[in-house]
Amino acid sequence: MDPVTEFLVTRFGRCACGWNWSEGEGDRDGGVVDVWCCAAHCVSTADATARLVVSALLDWRDWIEDLAERFSALAPPPPSQSPSPSPSVAFSSSSSSSSPSS
Repeated sequence: MDPVTEFLVTRFGRCACGWNWSEGEGDRDGGVVDVWCCAAHCVSTADATARLVVSALLDWRDWIEDLAERFSALAPPPPSQSPSPSPSVAFSSSSSSSSPSS
């Protein structure tokens, strides 16, 4: 782990590990962070680099929060909150069939 990631993980927890998962060709390409490309292109002065790291971390956090909302929206309800079938759609044990008259 690089020193920046180590610092971020120490400060914010393991969720900070994806801060540099860049969209294109970069340190860890194929990801969702668009403000960070790679150390070769993004590291300059301490202040400028720190601003980019913060922007990348916020970009990463936004994506994680959006993903959490999507999982929450798509998750089935817990078993205790599952709706019980209404009597009109409940299956009965008796079978009755009617055939149309010809």
